[in-house]
Amino acid sequence: MRSTREKALMAAIGIVAFATPISLRVVTAAAPQAQLPASGPVRFDAASIKPSQAPAVDGNGFRISPGHLVAVNNTVEGLVRFAYGLEPADEGAIAGGPQWIRSDRFEVEGKAEGASSLPELQVMLRALLADRFALRLHEEMREREIFALVFARSDKRLGPGLRPTAPGEAAHCSSIESDPAATREFTPDGMRRCATSARGGIRLRGRPLADLTQMLGELVGRTVIDRTGLDQRFDADLNAALNWDHLALGGVSDTLGINAMIFTALQEQLGLKLQAARGAVRTIVIDSIEKPAAD
Repeated sequence: MRSTREKALMAAIGIVAFATPISLRVVTAAAPQAQLPASGPVRFDAASIKPSQAPAVDGNGFRISPGHLVAVNNTVEGLVRFAYGLEPADEGAIAGGPQWIRSDRFEVEGKAEGASSLPELQVMLRALLADRFALRLHEEMREREIFALVFARSDKRLGPGLRPTAPGEAAHCSSIESDPAATREFTPDGMRRCATSARGGIRLRGRPLADLTQMLGELVGRTVIDRTGLDQRFDADLNAALNWDHLALGGVSDTLGINAMIFTALQEQLGLKLQAARGAVRTIVIDSIEKPAAD
């Protein structure tokens, strides 16, 4: 079975990848804010919304292909997170709204001729939420509890598991990022080049630290902001028995429980640490919403 992160990367480039439980998310250097190209469609040509009959434990996810978006067993909160590019495990990323937006689950499908990019599908999902759920919201930067990613040592020495990517490989990874048709290639250790993986811990190949902060945020259920100042690409190997099941169930990680080892492993293996802090974080505030009529 593919890891959650591997499935997410496949989803981001338009490849359908489903397992049970499922939780697909977009792997980007930063949380994506959908920007509609001037010539792009604004709404789906056809869309359907139905209450889900599946229990929450079956997981949730998205299937993405050109001109086609399918959301399976998702709460409205999950749909909003996807449409607005929010961290799936950041408990405070969405504020307000009735409790049913976090409990009731829906099956959503949208089709649009000529829509080929993820940002276009995100924008159309925003429009669908506004049309069918009468969703009205606004964005704020709210001061919240976060974690800052900083150096563990005063001399800023990195741990053995974190290595700057070779210049040639870093250039290669930069060149293929915007090409969804790029051929899959693998490193000598069997991992996909220019990718991340959560199999057996956290692994990066030719990725910016923003990918690491995103993965850490998913593990600890709080936004993680990089304050190391490191702006190059890295290869990383962090070995720990991490648990990602909360993503499939749409929940928040128990940082004092099953994933508490990440704090020690990060310092010992990568030479970095998570430092409790406060910071202004992008927050979606629900002003009003209504339950839709089923198709």
